[in-house]
Amino acid sequence: MKKLICVLFLVTEILVFGCATNNQTAKPEAEDQVENIQEVTDEVDIKKQEKTSAENTAVEAPEEEQKPAKTKEEKSKKKDKKADKKAEKQESEKTKAEEELQENDVQIVGMPNPFEKKASLDAANKAAGFSFTSPSKYTTYEAKEYRVIKDEMVEIIYKDTSNPDEDIRVRKANGNLDISGDYNTYATNKIVNDAGIQILLRGEDDRYHAATWTSGDYSYAIDSKAGITENKLKGFVQRIY
Repeated sequence: MKKLICVLFLVTEILVFGCATNNQTAKPEAEDQVENIQEVTDEVDIKKQEKTSAENTAVEAPEEEQKPAKTKEEKSKKKDKKADKKAEKQESEKTKAEEELQENDVQIVGMPNPFEKKASLDAANKAAGFSFTSPSKYTTYEAKEYRVIKDEMVEIIYKDTSNPDEDIRVRKANGNLDISGDYNTYATNKIVNDAGIQILLRGEDDRYHAATWTSGDYSYAIDSKAGITENKLKGFVQRIY
């Protein structure tokens, strides 16, 4: 009986000691688990902070992206200002050119007429200092006015008897320049030979508005509003000297 009690006591001691040992072993394991949980929690907190920081950066990004857009808008405004200044400068130059042109027009209008009317071709020839011969009539045209630039040129103005608004101007002057006074551009420009005279004809289609030629020390010109055919011009040229 004593042996049984001793055995039971030993068994009880062993069990108590074992439980105590297990309790001591389990405690560190529990502490380790708590530490692991804390580490996981810390990691979660860090990730949350990183996520929050990333979200804040994402929110602030558009504001940073707006800066280039604002800069682009400022550049556009500057470009518009430059364009406006350039337009103002061009307008100013245009206005200045128009004013200068108007001044020149006034001067041209204000210049005295270099021609002086004469009662006859003989009187015009005397003032010019040379002899000019031209028919008093040509087809439906009649010589109506004689004008002269002293010592330089004689001009005869022919009027069409069927249409007073139409006229032909015939000129003779010293030198070998184009004295037609017609500075228009025509589709047809050609030189024809008529009895040894080289005539430059300018006009449209088969009608010519200007004919110029030289002979000796003088220049000649025929200017027509309505235009004259080549054959009629040649016939007219042969009667002018």
